[in-house]
Parts: sequence; C-alpha cells; structure tokens
Amino acid sequence: MTESKANSLPPELICEILRHVLTLREHIPIDLFACSMVSQKWYKEAVPLFDLEFFESPFIGRFISLFRGTPNPDAVDYSCAEVERFSKLLAESKKLGLPQYKKIKELVFRAQFTTVAEFNSLLEAFVSIFELRPPYLQELTIDLLALRFPDVLEDCDFQRMFDRLQPLCGAIKSFTITWAIGIPHPTGLVAFFSALAPNLQFVELQNVHVDLALSASLSRCTDLRYFYLQMCNTEALHFAIPSMPGLISINYLHNGQNADLSVATLAASCPSLATFSFANYFLGPVATNSVTSTSLSQLIANCPKMCEFDVLNDTGVDDAVLQSLLRYGRELQRICLFMCPNLTGENVNITEGDGWPMLEQFLLNECDELSGEFVEKVMAVCPRLQKLKLPYHLNYDETWLTPYGFRYTKNNVWIKQ
Repeated sequence: MTESKANSLPPELICEILRHVLTLREHIPIDLFACSMVSQKWYKEAVPLFDLEFFESPFIGRFISLFRGTPNPDAVDYSCAEVERFSKLLAESKKLGLPQYKKIKELVFRAQFTTVAEFNSLLEAFVSIFELRPPYLQELTIDLLALRFPDVLEDCDFQRMFDRLQPLCGAIKSFTITWAIGIPHPTGLVAFFSALAPNLQFVELQNVHVDLALSASLSRCTDLRYFYLQMCNTEALHFAIPSMPGLISINYLHNGQNADLSVATLAASCPSLATFSFANYFLGPVATNSVTSTSLSQLIANCPKMCEFDVLNDTGVDDAVLQSLLRYGRELQRICLFMCPNLTGENVNITEGDGWPMLEQFLLNECDELSGEFVEKVMAVCPRLQKLKLPYHLNYDETWLTPYGFRYTKNNVWIKQ
C-alpha cells in the first residue's frame, strides 16, 4: 500500500488494523510501533494503543528480581532479531521527532540467542539505544545468567560487552547483575562495576560471589541507598559496607559465608537503615551460618529509623533480639520472624517505655517455641497493630484474641476488627 493510500483510510479502519497488529504478539508491540510511523494520521491512532510500560522498560521479559517480584505470567523473552529491529525503529522515530526514545527508563540486557554472532548483534543493538541518549534512562540490568545459558560465550565476549557499554553508562543510578553461584564471574565485571559505582543508588546482585575484588568495587558505592542480594556468597561484603553510610534498605538472601560479620558491620556503619530483610538460604546446618543474637541486637539498637525488620531461618533470633526490638524499635511498622526456633518470648520483660507504637504487622511464621503469654503481652503495647500471624501451635480457638479487638480469619491470621 502506498503512503497516499494509507493516509486515505478512515481513522476507524486504521485503528482496526492497528488493533489486529497489536494482537499478533501483544507484549512486544514492535509492529505497532513500526505502523505508527507511516504518517501523522497513523501515529495519532497508534499512540492510545501503546503499552507505555514497554517503552519505559523494554526487553524485561520474564526477568525476576527481589525488587520487582514475579514477572507478568504472559511476558515473553525477546529474540535477538526483535531487539535489533526495535533499536532501529527507535532511532528512526527520533529522526522523525517522535518522543518514544525519551520514555525509556530502564534497559534489561537479556534476549534469546544461539551464536556469538547473534550476541554481538544484540550488543550493538543495545549500544545504539544508549547512543540515542534517552534522558530518563537511569536503570540497567544485565542478566549474565541468561546470557551464559546458551554456553557459547567466552570470557572475552563478556569483556567486549563491558567495554562497549561502560562509556555509555555515566547516568546509570540503578544496576542489577545476575550470575551463577559456584562459577567465577567474568573478569570484566569488576572494572565495569567500579566505573558505575560512584553514581549508584540502587544495586541488586543475584547469585554473585562477593569476593575481595568485587567488594572493592562495591566500596566505591558511597551514595548507595538500596541494596538487594539474592542467593549471594557474601564472603567479603563486610569490607564494602563501611563505605555505604547512607544505606536505608537492605534485602539479604544469603547463601555463603560471613553473614554475621556483614550484619555486625551494618550495625556499626549504617545508622539510617530503615528496612532490614535477611534470609538464610545456606544449605548446611543453619546454626553454622546464622546471624548471631548479638549482631542483630546491635543492629536494632544502632538503627533508630528501622521501620521493617524481617528475618527468615535464623537461630540467632532469640528473646534477647525480641527485647531489643521492644526497647529500640519505636519506628517499626512491620516485623516478620519466620522459622526462628530459638524464639520463645518467655524471657522478655516489657517495662515502661517499651513497645511498638507504630507497628501494623507482626508475622511469626513457624516459630514453634513461641509463648502464647508473650503474644498477649504484646497486644497491650501495639496500639496500631492491624495484622497478626501466629505459628500453628498457638491455634487455640477463634475467640482467643477477640478481647483485644482482633478477629480470626484463616491460616492463623488475626485481623483488627
């Protein structure tokens, strides 16, 4: 169809054509994007159909992270050809004065490929998008685990990727990287991370071994605010933490060494910490790699702004930690203690001034030694409590906590009436 004939179509028909194009593969609207550039008339009809989230974060696909949670179940991963095509369309749209490239906030380096040649084409496509200079592009994710999966890349290929991207990443403030536990990370990662570090406010590491070299790079993250570690061996993390005094949130799913030393260093170095979430995924006996009661108590005492405190699968959470929470956790809004076998509440003394005046959620999953008497004591010092989750051995009856204004729902969850 010639351009003049395309422009002669009525808006209603153009819209139907565009809707048909969109349904061909709904979650990758590249064909729709191409059709929008036929003419101003087509662009006007296409814009209301654009998925703005796609342009803000293209190529995210089925990527999973602690921060963003479970992906859209209908999401798809992109082929190398699709990424290349989108990058070319984006460049053409900028030449036409269209604003789509300006909407990009995040790039996720992740796509399907089977050869080194395809990987190189993929890399150049991402480079071309960076070279458009999207003004709001501040977030970068490199899914090295997905890139490694075809098992065709060598260390030099990753090095070339880092070398091409590094000069273009000066505005990046959020960086996520994935790898595979037990396999040395690419040698170029440390230098790349070091270059980005001074501007980073958000870092997420997945399945990455924080060795001495990577820890040295992390120590350059002096402006870091949010730190997510998923299934990481944090052998040398404690060396980097003192350089992060402004850290306000850490989500720490641990699988390795020196967790207690890392938490003790957090307690000494990060007084502004407001959110602390720790899960021990260590495959050996829990007691051999738990965070100790002493380190957790110091963290609570030294971080008066703490509003969320979550610990999963740790023997260090005991009555001394509960006592510290009651004494120093005046700003706490959420406490979640899951699979903490040394927690009883029997040795906790609640004195004047202790309590959680801001607490809204108190979740105690599988803390099988917890005392029912302690639960009743807590109700008196939590005036804002809205939700209480108790271990199943405290499933007395459905009226137990009604005198405190709570009603039983299901799965041993009590809700404020």
